[in-house]
Amino acid sequence: MESIELKEVEDVSSAVARERQSKQQMIEAIKDLGWTKEELRLIYSKMPEGTPPQEAYAFLRRARDLKLDPISGQIILQSHSVKSGEVKYSIITGVDGYRTMAMRSGLYAPGSDTKFDYDANGVLKSATVYVRRYHPDSQTWHESSATAHFEEYAATYYNRDSRQKELTPMWKKMGHTMLEKCAEVKALRRAFPAELGGIYAAEEMYQVNNGDADVLQAADVKGRRITAAAESKLQGKG
Repeated sequence: MESIELKEVEDVSSAVARERQSKQQMIEAIKDLGWTKEELRLIYSKMPEGTPPQEAYAFLRRARDLKLDPISGQIILQSHSVKSGEVKYSIITGVDGYRTMAMRSGLYAPGSDTKFDYDANGVLKSATVYVRRYHPDSQTWHESSATAHFEEYAATYYNRDSRQKELTPMWKKMGHTMLEKCAEVKALRRAFPAELGGIYAAEEMYQVNNGDADVLQAADVKGRRITAAAESKLQGKG
């Protein structure tokens, strides 16, 4: 019996040692990405608390490859809990980051004005955004569009006082602007799939835990209930 217990202890000790070694390797790999100590300090202050080294490395490498600045908020790391209780991490940017990457291609231009659609009572239903992309082979500009529907993108949370789902402050105050951003993200991704594939936009990620604002934990929210100020930061307004 004692030999079995000793074997279990040795197995656990080995696993802990391997985990520590893996973490140290990730920390060293992060240092090799070219960020200064001061830059890393600022970047880590914007990450979700308790971010594992491997997630930090993936984020910092992605930021470097995309040439987006995590310090200014062009790209951020966001964590959210799933039903199993596990914490998932997503690398996201805002619509400004999408525009920046599209502009770098030299093939992007804004399209026609945004079109908003309303129901019979004048309530906002959808927004359609247009984006133009130049095709060198045919030497022509092609305009594509994408539509975002309010009921699919509007972020809500459960108000414990009223015991009802309500729009978050930013969506309640600036519904047209928020929906237009969601539509623009879709349009840009459709026009530039190679350049923008595999990275989410902050405007989309509010849907991850829609209905439970306490669960959503973004880079500058640190697990607190979403407030208007926190939403403004994620939208690049603060």
